[in-house]
Amino acid sequence: MQVHDEKSWLELRLGYTNVGPEGESIVDFAEIWATTIEEITGEQTEHNFREAMDMSVSSTDIELISAAMFAEVLVILSQVWVYGEEFIKNLTYIERRLFESTISEKLQAMEEMAK
Repeated sequence: MQVHDEKSWLELRLGYTNVGPEGESIVDFAEIWATTIEEITGEQTEHNFREAMDMSVSSTDIELISAAMFAEVLVILSQVWVYGEEFIKNLTYIERRLFESTISEKLQAMEEMAK
């Protein structure tokens, strides 16, 4: 997975893995999914980005994580992945709603901590 800033990614990854198995599953899923999308788009240029997203994750993979964990994956990839902007542009309506809801919750938590 190509990231904007390796150090920031490693710190973020460590933060998730320190939470425990759920955090590890989140970052592992994000890395595997992003890497697979990169491989598909690199090898098969006839596929657009959304097709690569769909091709790279099976229903079995998705069933391994909860919707809340999947939402965290969306946020992580939007922040650190070099293709984060393209990724967000290609989210389905439901994926976008999960993403927006998770971002909103994170912003509210930050506001509460700042008080």
